[in-house]
Amino acid sequence: MRSFIIALAIGTASIGLAFIACGGENVGAIGNSSGDNPNDTGSSGSSGSSGSSGSSGSSGSSGSSGSSGSSGLSGSSGSSGNSDAATPTFALRVANLTPPPPSITPVEPVGIDFCITPTGGKTQGPMLEKAGLAAGLASGELSERFLLAPGSYHVALVRSDATTCPNAQQPNLNAQANAKLTLGHFAQANGTGTLQKVFLDEGGVNGKANVRFVSGGLGTGKVSVSVEQGVAPTLMFTNVQYASTTTTPAGVNAQGWRALDAFTQQAVVLTRDEDDVELLRSAQGTLAVGHVYSLFSWGVYNKGLGSLRFLFCDDEAAPVNHKTPCMAGGVERAP
Repeated sequence: MRSFIIALAIGTASIGLAFIACGGENVGAIGNSSGDNPNDTGSSGSSGSSGSSGSSGSSGSSGSSGSSGSSGLSGSSGSSGNSDAATPTFALRVANLTPPPPSITPVEPVGIDFCITPTGGKTQGPMLEKAGLAAGLASGELSERFLLAPGSYHVALVRSDATTCPNAQQPNLNAQANAKLTLGHFAQANGTGTLQKVFLDEGGVNGKANVRFVSGGLGTGKVSVSVEQGVAPTLMFTNVQYASTTTTPAGVNAQGWRALDAFTQQAVVLTRDEDDVELLRSAQGTLAVGHVYSLFSWGVYNKGLGSLRFLFCDDEAAPVNHKTPCMAGGVERAP
């Protein structure tokens, strides 16, 4: 079995992460997250009047106190209401941002999967295969989010046809409660291998669309992204290096996110910073209020003949077939 053992690099978005071991971390079972909030749990029921009637029914067996007794056994009242606070979690997803084969050498398999090992715990995975996605993630696809207990982990990428996981090595990821993380899997800039980076995700912003751009296109150099509204283009992100986010221009935060006004079917343009050459254009860019978007450049630029595209992902939309909903688009431009 071939695996891609990774040593994760923290990108610009590194708040809440550290490469230190949290020894003795007791990690529970991992679940698939279909919701937006990694800490979303069932609502706790009241333990007042229903509790007293439950006691007369002693485990809910009394027919006369059926409503309170049955709710007590369902886990949505008495017992859950008296339990400890919800177990904290963080959310992890994987993004396969390598260009379509055979763009890199040696050629990557089309699908990737991943395995995780909590410090002091048992290796779990391959995660997507066990979730029901045997094909793994093809180039340009992002997984759904998996909920894990906070702590340190070893994460290993494997081929989608792997049925077992490699032996765990030293922890390469440490996350705090409530964090949402994206592990990006990129081709090396020289096209001869792969690299990985972790990015901190965010939630919605009232009255705005929250957007982050990650440069994942090979052969583009340092780039900027703009939207053509009105007379002059509006710069959204500038000075973005490969496999990275940015903190410019003003309005972009330390994790690379920016709250923007909504727009519909406007041209979104990727330009090369060193000479302002237009590399990629999408005429159908749309941002909706309250949504959270991860925008990537992805593929290989070759003067209008390559595979360079935008990858536009709606981060808080419900997963489809265990994947984050994303749309690829745009037309590569000749200089």
